[in-house]
Amino acid sequence: MLTAIVGLSLRYKLLVIVAFAIVVFLGVRAFQQVPVDALPDVTPVQVNVYTESPGLAAEDVETLLTVPIETGHGRPAGCRAGPLGVAVWAVQCQRLFH
Repeated sequence: MLTAIVGLSLRYKLLVIVAFAIVVFLGVRAFQQVPVDALPDVTPVQVNVYTESPGLAAEDVETLLTVPIETGHGRPAGCRAGPLGVAVWAVQCQRLFH
């Protein structure tokens, strides 16, 4: 089978060259028509809340900032909690929506 294809390709060289040119032309045209955003953004929609409260102790930051932010966000449908970072006087709260 492969021998027959190679034999026909050698016999009809002009036809092979024309077919190759058509395939190249169609490939270049398809490449030019691909929209820029052909690759979707795969990062989830997220909400980040950063708060700072210099001068408060870690317990006060937890009581006055972290707990109200966590409870205020709640858990909407399709939402999961991201990493919660608590420093001495700062809070980072993240929600990821899918």
